[in-house]
Amino acid sequence: SCTASEVRGNDIAYSPNNVLDGNQDTYWTTDDKTEATEATLEVNLGETKQFDVVSIEEAIKFGQRISEFKVEYKNGSDEWKVFGSGKTVGAKRLCRRSPVKADKLRITVNIHRKKQKHKAPIISEVGVYRGGSRFCPRKW
Repeated sequence: SCTASEVRGNDIAYSPNNVLDGNQDTYWTTDDKTEATEATLEVNLGETKQFDVVSIEEAIKFGQRISEFKVEYKNGSDEWKVFGSGKTVGAKRLCRRSPVKADKLRITVNIHRKKQKHKAPIISEVGVYRGGSRFCPRKW
Protein backbone atom coordinates (compact mmCIF):
# COMPACT_ATOMS: atom_id res chain seq x y z
CA SER A 1 0.00 0.00 0.00
CA CYS A 2 1.02 3.60 -0.44
CA THR A 3 0.35 6.88 1.39
CA ALA A 4 1.22 10.46 0.47
CA SER A 5 1.82 13.76 2.20
CA GLU A 6 -0.81 15.33 -0.04
CA VAL A 7 -3.31 14.27 -2.71
CA ARG A 8 -4.81 16.64 -5.27
CA GLY A 9 -8.21 17.72 -3.96
CA ASN A 10 -8.21 14.67 -1.66
CA ASP A 11 -9.65 12.95 -4.75
CA ILE A 12 -9.38 9.15 -5.01
CA ALA A 13 -8.68 9.59 -8.73
CA TYR A 14 -5.18 10.82 -7.73
CA SER A 15 -4.63 8.23 -4.98
CA PRO A 16 -1.05 7.38 -4.05
CA ASN A 17 -1.97 3.70 -4.58
CA ASN A 18 -2.16 4.49 -8.30
CA VAL A 19 1.65 4.27 -8.44
CA LEU A 20 1.37 0.55 -7.61
CA ASP A 21 -1.42 -0.49 -9.99
CA GLY A 22 0.65 -1.19 -13.13
CA ASN A 23 -1.50 1.21 -15.17
CA GLN A 24 0.40 4.00 -16.94
CA ASP A 25 -2.81 6.04 -17.25
CA THR A 26 -3.31 6.45 -13.49
CA TYR A 27 -1.09 8.57 -11.27
CA TRP A 28 -0.59 10.35 -7.97
CA THR A 29 -0.26 14.12 -7.83
CA THR A 30 -0.56 17.07 -5.47
CA ASP A 31 -2.49 20.31 -5.77
CA ASP A 32 -0.92 22.70 -8.26
CA LYS A 33 -0.94 25.66 -5.91
CA THR A 34 0.10 23.99 -2.68
CA GLU A 35 2.40 25.96 -0.40
CA ALA A 36 4.45 22.82 0.30
CA THR A 37 8.06 22.76 -0.90
CA GLU A 38 8.18 18.96 -1.01
CA ALA A 39 5.83 16.02 -1.33
CA THR A 40 6.33 12.43 -0.22
CA LEU A 41 5.10 8.99 -1.17
CA GLU A 42 5.55 6.19 1.33
CA VAL A 43 5.28 2.60 0.12
CA ASN A 44 4.62 -0.14 2.66
CA LEU A 45 6.15 -3.32 1.25
CA GLY A 46 4.11 -5.50 3.64
CA GLU A 47 7.15 -7.38 4.89
CA THR A 48 10.91 -7.09 4.79
CA LYS A 49 12.17 -7.39 1.22
CA GLN A 50 15.66 -7.31 -0.25
CA PHE A 51 16.09 -5.06 -3.28
CA ASP A 52 18.72 -3.10 -5.16
CA VAL A 53 16.69 -1.19 -7.77
CA VAL A 54 13.91 1.36 -7.32
CA SER A 55 12.07 2.51 -10.43
CA ILE A 56 10.16 5.81 -10.57
CA GLU A 57 8.09 6.93 -13.57
CA GLU A 58 6.51 10.29 -14.20
CA ALA A 59 3.23 10.51 -16.11
CA ILE A 60 5.31 11.88 -18.96
CA LYS A 61 2.31 12.82 -21.11
CA PHE A 62 2.04 15.85 -18.78
CA GLY A 63 5.70 16.73 -19.27
CA GLN A 64 8.70 16.38 -17.03
CA ARG A 65 7.91 18.05 -13.70
CA ILE A 66 10.28 16.61 -11.13
CA SER A 67 13.55 18.49 -10.83
CA GLU A 68 14.89 16.85 -7.66
CA PHE A 69 14.08 13.66 -5.71
CA LYS A 70 15.33 11.40 -2.94
CA VAL A 71 14.56 7.72 -2.27
CA GLU A 72 14.87 6.40 1.29
CA TYR A 73 14.24 3.04 2.96
CA LYS A 74 13.76 1.68 6.45
CA ASN A 75 13.16 -1.63 8.15
CA GLY A 76 10.95 -1.83 11.23
CA SER A 77 11.81 0.90 13.71
CA ASP A 78 15.14 1.74 12.04
CA GLU A 79 15.81 5.30 10.92
CA TRP A 80 15.25 6.31 7.28
CA LYS A 81 18.40 5.77 5.16
CA VAL A 82 19.10 7.23 1.73
CA PHE A 83 18.85 4.71 -1.10
CA GLY A 84 19.50 7.22 -3.89
CA SER A 85 18.73 10.69 -5.19
CA GLY A 86 18.82 12.67 -8.37
CA LYS A 87 17.59 15.61 -10.34
CA THR A 88 15.15 14.50 -13.01
CA VAL A 89 12.91 11.43 -13.31
CA GLY A 90 11.30 11.72 -16.74
CA ALA A 91 9.78 8.64 -18.39
CA LYS A 92 11.67 6.31 -16.01
CA ARG A 93 14.47 6.64 -13.51
CA LEU A 94 16.22 3.60 -12.08
CA CYS A 95 18.04 4.10 -8.79
CA ARG A 96 20.52 1.29 -8.25
CA ARG A 97 22.79 0.41 -5.34
CA SER A 98 23.99 -2.56 -3.33
CA PRO A 99 21.12 -4.67 -1.91
CA VAL A 100 19.24 -3.42 1.15
CA LYS A 101 16.53 -4.96 3.32
CA ALA A 102 13.50 -2.85 4.11
CA ASP A 103 9.78 -2.94 4.70
CA LYS A 104 9.13 0.70 3.76
CA LEU A 105 10.24 3.01 0.98
CA ARG A 106 9.85 6.79 0.86
CA ILE A 107 10.17 9.02 -2.19
CA THR A 108 10.46 12.75 -1.61
CA VAL A 109 10.19 15.19 -4.50
CA ASN A 110 11.10 18.84 -4.13
CA ILE A 111 8.56 21.28 -5.50
CA HIS A 112 10.26 24.32 -7.02
CA ARG A 113 7.24 26.51 -7.64
CA LYS A 114 9.11 29.35 -9.33
CA LYS A 115 10.98 27.03 -11.68
CA GLN A 116 8.00 24.78 -12.43
CA LYS A 117 5.37 27.55 -12.75
CA HIS A 118 3.02 25.89 -10.23
CA LYS A 119 3.20 22.46 -11.83
CA ALA A 120 2.74 19.65 -9.34
CA PRO A 121 4.77 16.43 -9.54
CA ILE A 122 2.91 13.57 -11.22
CA ILE A 123 4.14 10.01 -10.61
CA SER A 124 2.53 7.12 -12.49
CA GLU A 125 4.52 4.09 -11.28
CA VAL A 126 6.96 3.02 -8.57
CA GLY A 127 8.68 -0.36 -8.57
CA VAL A 128 11.09 -2.18 -6.26
CA TYR A 129 13.29 -4.93 -7.70
CA ARG A 130 16.12 -7.30 -6.96
CA GLY A 131 18.32 -7.04 -10.03
CA GLY A 132 21.11 -9.31 -8.82
CA SER A 133 24.81 -9.27 -9.60
CA ARG A 134 24.35 -9.79 -13.35
CA PHE A 135 22.29 -6.62 -13.66
CA CYS A 136 24.81 -3.85 -14.12
CA PRO A 137 24.98 -0.77 -16.34
CA ARG A 138 27.11 -1.07 -19.45
CA LYS A 139 30.02 1.36 -19.68
CA TRP A 140 30.40 3.01 -23.06
